[in-house]
Amino acid sequence: NFRIVKANKRLRDSIGNPEGKLCFETLKGLKHKCSECTARQTFEDGQIHTGYHAWKSKGEQPLHLHVITVPLKRKDGSFDVVLEMAVDVTETMKLQDGLKFAHTYLNTIISTSMDGIFAVNEKGKVTIFNPAARKFFKIKDNQVVSREDFTAMLPNDFLAKVFEQREHVYLPEAEVKTIDGKTFPVRLVGNKLMVDDKSIGMAFSVQDLREIKQLEREKLEAERLSAVGQTVAGLAHGIINLISALE
Repeated sequence: NFRIVKANKRLRDSIGNPEGKLCFETLKGLKHKCSECTARQTFEDGQIHTGYHAWKSKGEQPLHLHVITVPLKRKDGSFDVVLEMAVDVTETMKLQDGLKFAHTYLNTIISTSMDGIFAVNEKGKVTIFNPAARKFFKIKDNQVVSREDFTAMLPNDFLAKVFEQREHVYLPEAEVKTIDGKTFPVRLVGNKLMVDDKSIGMAFSVQDLREIKQLEREKLEAERLSAVGQTVAGLAHGIINLISALE
């Protein structure tokens, strides 16, 4: 009848003494049997069942548990009591939530970054290639980037330098190639990814310098024209002085 007939000290310390009470009321605060009840499944078929349950603790904080139910059978195979064992996985669930948040957070940053970001694992397989990088290198959204493509895009020996050094490799000005072989200027950073002294791959950041280089060229052209203008103005002033004297 789903009444708890015996509970160990660990359970009593967590939720209070539940003996004699209906399990769905005292453990979950429900007025009816829960649909995912593993004990009910065991009563129905006499088999061992596992599942996930959330119980109420003394502090009203939910306990997340992995539950196993086993029939306590007599010699003739009959039973009217089910043993329920619950492993507290609350901290594990918190860690999972934290990892999910971190993954979503980092994935959002990478996806929306104006700089190109890409990474390879320890076997050289490209695992990350964000939208900005695809735009820079003219790679379609559904196009797979192979190791050969990836290697051809970067400057010679750059991958080897990143792999050999523990600190990041920084090139303030370098040239990389698009997927169709055209070069363009970038600021390039490479990092060797390490976990407990074990290499798990490499990550790269690319800043497109084409617009900056264009602005630099326009600035130099403006300065050159300014210098020419000043020279012409000086010559004109000198000529005017000569003409005035002649007059």
